[in-house]
Amino acid sequence: MQKNLQKHTRLNKFLIVNFVIFFLFIFNSSSIAEVQKNFEVIGNKSVNKETILSYLKIKKKNSYDLNDLNDFKKILYETNFFSKVDIEIIKRKIIITVKENPFVEYVYVDGVKNKDLLKNINKIISLKTNNFFSESFLKKDVINISSLLSSKGYFKNKVDYIVKKNSDNRLNIFYNIALNEKFRIKNIFFIGDKNFKTSTLSDVISSSRNSWLSFSSSSIPSKERADFDKSLLKLFYTERAYFDVQISDASIEILDDNYANLTFVINSGKKFKIIKINLGENSPPASFSDNDIKQLKEFIFKLENTYYNPKKLRKLSNSINKYMDINNLPVDVDIGLTKISSDALSLNINFTDDIDNNTINKIVIAGNDITEEKVIRNNISFVEGDRSAEYFYKESTDKLKSLGIFKNVKITTKPVSNSKNLDVKIDVEEQATGEIAAGAGFGTSGALLAFTLKEKNYFGQGILTDVTANLGTDKSLGNFRYSNPDFSDSGIALTSNFFITESSYDNSGYESKSIGMDSSLESGIFKNINLNAGFGIGFDSINAQENATSLIKKQDGDFLTTKAFYNVRNDHRGSKFETKSGYIFGFGQDLSSLLSDKPYLSNKIFGTFYHELHEDFNTSIKYKINSVNSLDGDDVKLSDRLFLSDNYLRGFKHRGYGPIHEDDHIGGNYSYAATLATTFPNTLPDKWGVKSNLFLDTGNLWGADLNSESDRNKFRSSVGAGLSWTSPLGPLSITYAQPITKDSSDRIEKFNFKIGTIF
Repeated sequence: MQKNLQKHTRLNKFLIVNFVIFFLFIFNSSSIAEVQKNFEVIGNKSVNKETILSYLKIKKKNSYDLNDLNDFKKILYETNFFSKVDIEIIKRKIIITVKENPFVEYVYVDGVKNKDLLKNINKIISLKTNNFFSESFLKKDVINISSLLSSKGYFKNKVDYIVKKNSDNRLNIFYNIALNEKFRIKNIFFIGDKNFKTSTLSDVISSSRNSWLSFSSSSIPSKERADFDKSLLKLFYTERAYFDVQISDASIEILDDNYANLTFVINSGKKFKIIKINLGENSPPASFSDNDIKQLKEFIFKLENTYYNPKKLRKLSNSINKYMDINNLPVDVDIGLTKISSDALSLNINFTDDIDNNTINKIVIAGNDITEEKVIRNNISFVEGDRSAEYFYKESTDKLKSLGIFKNVKITTKPVSNSKNLDVKIDVEEQATGEIAAGAGFGTSGALLAFTLKEKNYFGQGILTDVTANLGTDKSLGNFRYSNPDFSDSGIALTSNFFITESSYDNSGYESKSIGMDSSLESGIFKNINLNAGFGIGFDSINAQENATSLIKKQDGDFLTTKAFYNVRNDHRGSKFETKSGYIFGFGQDLSSLLSDKPYLSNKIFGTFYHELHEDFNTSIKYKINSVNSLDGDDVKLSDRLFLSDNYLRGFKHRGYGPIHEDDHIGGNYSYAATLATTFPNTLPDKWGVKSNLFLDTGNLWGADLNSESDRNKFRSSVGAGLSWTSPLGPLSITYAQPITKDSSDRIEKFNFKIGTIF
């Protein structure tokens, strides 16, 4: 009975709604028809009367005056449909007499052979096929074509046209273009009160003088590029405290048929300091505690008596907003500058209560055709019911982008009507996540062939699968890795590795082969602190060389190793990409059980500190301490002994220092390494992407339970510099290091380079 009643109710609603729609349609149609009776259109052939009247947006009126007719006339001319429009009122009827513009039947561009340039020209032409012709539009197209050619370096271009009329009010347009020679930049001048060398300013801008080193378009003068260079110069000066810098529009001076000079006029003014900080004209917001005020003052007043730098202000703004969001403080922040003298600024910071205090109502995810929604939700820092906070939106965007499975990520908010709530929409653009790569490289450490097959989003669940093979002169490695960041919907990451390695070093006295696997689980246990724990098993085969020492020959054979391990990592970096602040600290242990042929216990402590000393000087201190000790009173297996990576102690040959027995380096039971490094600007153009660094490496490798006489416990250090460049031939790195302290048995390798390519 209730179902039948519901059916009748729905049927009645349906009939009522349709009756209302039908009535409105009849009423509206009759009204439109009545209005159209007052208008008559004469002379139209291609454009019907209804279309013309729809542009006029006619409202029902008892009478129309001269102003109405002028408005109608203006609207019809703006459509570009007509070359002539006359409107008059005869016996209360409006008569519209029009003469239609001809149709463009065909457009042809002659004189341009470059397909990309021709495509760009056709793109900016407004008079295309089947458009109405207009003399004014044609002249604008000629100007636009000439401007485009000038921006490409063809300053003395010439654009002519022919309009050929056909029958039936149609015509063809022929553009005849003479490009002439492409211009190049001969010289770039910086004049005025510039305070920097021309060579320094030349590295700032994107334009460059014509030479064999010039990039494809950087030596071509153009207004657009010059405007961009002006913005780069403005940024360069303001970041160096020139608050009032003035840079005039760049001038392009034509010298002859091939070359032009580019000139920038600069008035740098004085360098400004922030000498005063006004913290809040009003009393602190009610939501602030005494500790909040104390914490905020600590990093706000660091800017007092420092040179003005917009980067520092952006960093301050981000730090304040981050503090507000993390501590859930509904406060708005306003940061401004006031000039109080010819070289001094006042920094004004005001806090006000956020009266909106929006709450997240609903999270909508779009664009994930392949990726499961849970992958996205697991990598955002907010849920429904949280307070809307810009910091967490930015943090979530960074997290999602770092997955490597999205080309673009955009988070937007939309107010919910009649409330203070917001709906949050996360738009993702997926990208190809499969990768096949092969590479070849060569350097002072030998040759290398590499192959990689990787999938970052297996089954749309954010699962990583990775097959890697590296065939090197001294060591070869095959590895298969599987990593699930949300194993069984637990929020715990599962990672498994299967590996095969083979190594043979000319200074070790033995060859080793190993095969094995390990699996681990990783989860956050506190904020920024992760625990990784797992189990591994491996089989080693050690083959002593004929000329090996007796101690090494004693370890000839096959060995089984099982181990349990854990690592704790505290990640307090300011950002994961190009880190400039914060730190990483971690420790861990490996326990090879008594089921192993050579049981052992290893320990490690590691970490890195990051700090930006100055612009372009990003400093880091990296360190690690390791130990490995036998649990059965026997010697630690050769393949389990410690060696320092050549990234930690440069200037020394890899596996060329530490405990040694009859010229064979056997590795140690203990090691430590620390590196102080900083990036620094070089004289090469920024556009080349060459990075340079200075470093001080220290380290030691000691402990020889094989034979105490073999120990070489000696503090080692080196100082040097390096360059890295993603060249057309592949990644290139060059390092020169000079050992400061060393042992007499150490093998030195001051110069090191590596180059490789992906194809």
